[in-house]
Amino acid sequence: MKKSPAFTLVEVLISITVIAIISLMASPLYSMIRVRNNLELAANVVAQNMRRAQILAEASREDSDWSIRVEPGKVTIYKGNDFETRDASFDEVSELSSDITPQGVLEVTFSEFSGLPNATGILTFVSNENETHIITIGAKGSIHS
Repeated sequence: MKKSPAFTLVEVLISITVIAIISLMASPLYSMIRVRNNLELAANVVAQNMRRAQILAEASREDSDWSIRVEPGKVTIYKGNDFETRDASFDEVSELSSDITPQGVLEVTFSEFSGLPNATGILTFVSNENETHIITIGAKGSIHS
């Protein structure tokens, strides 16, 4: 009788061990890539929303200033210059990763017609792993991510 080709128990155990070692090495790398991606995504979303608020103000849409407010988990574009008394029907809300904490300049109002910001400085995003990404807001309305 002919033996059919098969794997031995030792070969199967070696294969499982190699797969386990590769998985253990890849897990921290995946986590690092995910954190960096979340930081980059948050910075891009906020920078795009800042530019949109600036364009809405320059276009004098609804005959008003337009502002942006960054909070943990979300960014809001709103009509006017006071978040508490705004007309929420004009709000545009974008979600951010809950792993990211914004710090620094968290609210900026762009002036009607000129689009100039009322605040300048740095908005920093910090991950749970203490990695950071910075957005700079210039006096003449430049936004650098």
